[in-house]
Amino acid sequence: MLMGIIGVPFVFFHFTQELLGRKNYLLVRLGYLLAVVFAVLNLLGLIVTNIAFTESGFRYTIGPAAPLLGIFGAGYTFASGLLLCIQCIKDRHSFWSNRLCYLSVGAMFVVVGSLLNFIPEIGRYPVDITANTINAFLLAYAIYRHRLLSATIPIRKALVLFLTFTGLVVLFLPIFSLLGSFDSPFILAFVFASLTIFFYEQLKGGIQTLLDRVIFGEKYNYRETLKAFSKLMTSIIDLSRLADSTLELLVQALHVKGVLLFLPNEAGDFSAHAQKGYPQDVLAFQLDKQSAIVRYLARQSEQVLTGRDLETKPEFRGLWQQEKEMLEKLGAEVIVGLNIQGTLQGILFLAGKTSNSPYTDDDLALLITLTNQAAVALHNAQTYHAVWEQAIRDDLTKLYNFRYFHEYLDKEISRCAEAKGIFSLILLDLDFFKTYNDVYGHLAGDKALIKVAQAMQESIRPSDVAARYGGDEFVVILPETGLEQAKAVAERIRENVCLKFQNYGCSLLTVSLGVAAYPEHGRTKQQLLTSVDRALYRSKNLGRNLVTETALEIGMAELAAQAEKDFLKEQMRGMQLDTIYTLAAAIYARDNYTYEHSKKVTQYAVAMAEELGLSDEHKQLINNAAMLHDIGKIGIPESVLNKPGPLTSSERELIHYHVTIGETILNQMPYLRSLATIVRHHHERYDGYGYPDGLSKENIPLEARILAIADAFHAMTSDRPYRKALTREEAIEEMIRYAGTQFDPHLVPLFVNIVQSRPPGGWE
Repeated sequence: MLMGIIGVPFVFFHFTQELLGRKNYLLVRLGYLLAVVFAVLNLLGLIVTNIAFTESGFRYTIGPAAPLLGIFGAGYTFASGLLLCIQCIKDRHSFWSNRLCYLSVGAMFVVVGSLLNFIPEIGRYPVDITANTINAFLLAYAIYRHRLLSATIPIRKALVLFLTFTGLVVLFLPIFSLLGSFDSPFILAFVFASLTIFFYEQLKGGIQTLLDRVIFGEKYNYRETLKAFSKLMTSIIDLSRLADSTLELLVQALHVKGVLLFLPNEAGDFSAHAQKGYPQDVLAFQLDKQSAIVRYLARQSEQVLTGRDLETKPEFRGLWQQEKEMLEKLGAEVIVGLNIQGTLQGILFLAGKTSNSPYTDDDLALLITLTNQAAVALHNAQTYHAVWEQAIRDDLTKLYNFRYFHEYLDKEISRCAEAKGIFSLILLDLDFFKTYNDVYGHLAGDKALIKVAQAMQESIRPSDVAARYGGDEFVVILPETGLEQAKAVAERIRENVCLKFQNYGCSLLTVSLGVAAYPEHGRTKQQLLTSVDRALYRSKNLGRNLVTETALEIGMAELAAQAEKDFLKEQMRGMQLDTIYTLAAAIYARDNYTYEHSKKVTQYAVAMAEELGLSDEHKQLINNAAMLHDIGKIGIPESVLNKPGPLTSSERELIHYHVTIGETILNQMPYLRSLATIVRHHHERYDGYGYPDGLSKENIPLEARILAIADAFHAMTSDRPYRKALTREEAIEEMIRYAGTQFDPHLVPLFVNIVQSRPPGGWE
């Protein structure tokens, strides 16, 4: 017994060093050397002598070497306990501190029990044995409760083998009784070997599962959860499926009432992405990237937040009211950060357990293990999702691309064929986009395509699929949508596109749209695409900027005749617009100011026409005239146009001549002659003192009076070589001052209201 007591302090010190991961091998070796020395001294009778059992108790005499054993033994034992206590204080995480505290308390019992042995009056009682017994119980409980050592593993293996062998024996007994009459041992051996091969693994696996549930209890469920989660991580790369499966597994493993997953969005904030056990409206929750919760979890060492942390830690005293309301609604008891390489990949909010019991250390340990794996898996899934999104998106417009559209259309046709469902298609094409692209350049054309994509996205539902079909063609799939609803959506897209380009300063760029529906316009992909393409062609022929469906009710002969008539009409309009854009390009090539000036005048003039309630045809006339109102400046020398000082009388007459030149140019083209009169008279004055003909009041065409106001306002608010621009307020004062003399007094207040109703940059 004494030999065992001699070795306990040094063995316990070695155990402590290994448990804490320390490398102080010198003291460990010295301890074992001292144990050997003290064992030899004890055999020589220098530690304990004259041992005897009497009626009054256990009596012994302390030898001369006993104080040395007391000093070194107590020192090693005390050092072990002290190291464990320090580790408990340093490591605030209950996962480890709960495990170490048993060892620390047990070590103190051993120290006290050992020291009391050096007092013979007390040492005659088995104080040290009692202390070591208490320590043994504490260690055993720590091993069982917190799995410091897995003593159950060899026990489980032995039981599995024993019960499997017993089961096979029970199985073989009736078979042996039936086959006992066979004299051939070979046949018996063959039968038993075959049965063993067939039943052994199944029997062993069943017994092992049963024993695991009995021996490990809830820890078995945790282990199975980890196995299932590891399999899940390697089998799913789709972000949504992975998130849903992960939350489902957490709910089952920890028996929680609800779990909510937040993932980072493009702005860097965290948006609710998936939930289990909560109502759907929690997916509207969002955490700002500056939130105290986000900043805390973003630290790589800070992974878990409990409800108590939120109540006691000073950094959470200033939580925003919105966050407090969210936490209250979620009933969050644990918040976990999903970190990988120091970057916060996601945040998990967990409600209370269904049993209403608190989260245990094992729960938190399992949660940390799962979230560490989930962080890597989610990061990989997000990376895959981003790459997949790039593969199915158009680089310019960010809509879905041609390939994805066809894949989705195939799936939608199959789904509707099986479920007898419906869906609709919208095909749209920009009108005169080629001319626009040639005149303004490819950069402006790209911006126009982006605006069309934005208008489409703003006009459809999240469940609809918008894609870029070709260069300037787009398509929309509308699941569970009939023809009439689809036409309403198409009309909304058309109006939104018109609004965007009018605000952008170009009312000429519009879209034509065709609509087709499944199954009335086709049951195959080819039939549907042909139908919607025919509908788009019809919109083009009927004047563009229209929404039509496939004309199934119109006879082919009638449709062909109407198409030819509309084609000729459209050709004429197309030639007109092509010429306007070509002339606008000529202005731009000659004088950038004149071109920019024409664009601004067009915006002002069209806004006045809309305010007056003029027809679309009339507005188009004013739009075209405004674009070309200074076309005659092509014939004016640049030295006169850009002269920095005052003009001479002859130079002024030359400038006045630009309206006559413009009229002459436009009269040369039959389809632009309607603009010639407007261009000629846009410098007439309301009081009759303008040029070139001195017309006054209503004798001046309305369109020319509108252009006169728009032209003068932009000229006053622009820098010129000979003067600085007026402010908007100064220009408005000038307009009001000259109402009734230079400008139409009925139109000036209307124009002033338009200008004042928009912010200074509202015309860009």
